[in-house]
Amino acid sequence: ITIPRTGLFFTISTRFTLLVLGVENIFERWTVLIVFWKTRKTFNLKKSETQTIPIMNLVNGGMHGDTNLAIQEFQIIPIKGESISKRIETASELFHSLADELKKNKLDSDVGNEGGYSPDVESLEDIFHMLGSIVIDAGLTPGEDILFGIDAAANSFYDKSKKTYTLSPPSRDLSASELREQYEKWIHKFHISSIEDPFYEEAWDDWKSFSSSKSINNTLVIGDDLIATNKNRLKKAIKEKSINAVLVKPNQIVTLSETIEVIKLAQKHNLAVVISHRSGETNDTFISDLAVGVGAEYLKAGAPSRGERVAKYNRLMEIEKELNT
Repeated sequence: ITIPRTGLFFTISTRFTLLVLGVENIFERWTVLIVFWKTRKTFNLKKSETQTIPIMNLVNGGMHGDTNLAIQEFQIIPIKGESISKRIETASELFHSLADELKKNKLDSDVGNEGGYSPDVESLEDIFHMLGSIVIDAGLTPGEDILFGIDAAANSFYDKSKKTYTLSPPSRDLSASELREQYEKWIHKFHISSIEDPFYEEAWDDWKSFSSSKSINNTLVIGDDLIATNKNRLKKAIKEKSINAVLVKPNQIVTLSETIEVIKLAQKHNLAVVISHRSGETNDTFISDLAVGVGAEYLKAGAPSRGERVAKYNRLMEIEKELNT
């Protein structure tokens, strides 16, 4: 006997299924809210009034790409848009526009470890010019709608014996003061608003000098290799006034409790918090939940490319939807 799909049984069954799914949806959203509330209460975290902004690296160099770029990451920070979803959409569109720009300039559009493109160029500034070009072509304003950042990862091009930095391309050896001048030039010329690991991880005086310079305006000076998600190193950086932002990698310090301690210490001293992925990643999305839960200003999860990177940004958008529904 075939029961028509339009029959009473099917109608009641369908409505019951939809009711169950609706209840499950509501339960899931409340679960997210409760988890965030419990996290803040358990660890005595302040409630953030701002959205977690994605930092996406569009170009991979240094140790993360088969390229002649000494700088490890060239990033965009989308600040235009009322929602996280809109900002991620804008950044993703710019990422794909960059591929077209690279091809137009007969440059490689293969991607590196963290999903960003890894072209060989004649000058580091070629990357900045291309990033500025795609932003303007999209009808956006560099420095207003889209901010730029770099992860210098200066450890990778520092020569301990000579105490110089080999920046390329073009290749040249720079002292710490000369490298600082280069950063300051880029800040003003290319709207750079964030520089991660600008100097060798033990060059505390150079970090302090750079962070205290009036010429860098409100540029974020982010400590990653300098801090290594270590509370003791963060305490020293705060005392030395070496940074105004800290990169936090939960699996670097191993436990969640230690991670939270680093975050709380940073927030106590008004340092911006950047929750970060690692160069080797899986599809796990916990860092997205952590970033929102602790009220971090930024989430750094690579390019909007490769599944293990995209998963983090998708989760960030899911959280936004769950919290706003």
